[in-house]
Amino acid sequence: MAETPIPAGLLAARDQVRDELRRADSKATTLLSLVGAALAGVIALTGRNLPPVATVALWTSAVPIGLSVLLLIAAIRPNLRGAAPGSWLHAMNTDPAELLRYYASAHAVDVVDDVRSLGYIACRKFVRIRLAVSLLTLGLVILAAALVASVVPV
Repeated sequence: MAETPIPAGLLAARDQVRDELRRADSKATTLLSLVGAALAGVIALTGRNLPPVATVALWTSAVPIGLSVLLLIAAIRPNLRGAAPGSWLHAMNTDPAELLRYYASAHAVDVVDDVRSLGYIACRKFVRIRLAVSLLTLGLVILAAALVASVVPV
């Protein structure tokens, strides 16, 4: 029985989703450093003698910023579940002889499974990053209000 070649478009889709995973990790890592700086600023300001309104706003800003940090950490955390056939994770947990048989008879459907598995992981990362950015924006707006409240005389 002749093997059906894996379509070039399918291989391109797998390359694309792998690139998206790298982009998501890069974005999350970059944002994590920025969010960490914002959180450090909040913590630094907590030691100051601020008006009550500014203090409440300051601590309120820490909540969405802190949640943003947790989401970004979750986005860059490695996913070691759901290994698609042919992936390095699948290879790690497969008997060498069975792995050789798999690669000798790999089909397009296996690449489809890989693309779908990686696509799901990429989407989950981007959803977490998007939510983290929204929370960070909210936290920074509240932080700006706290800073204004700290300098405006009551």
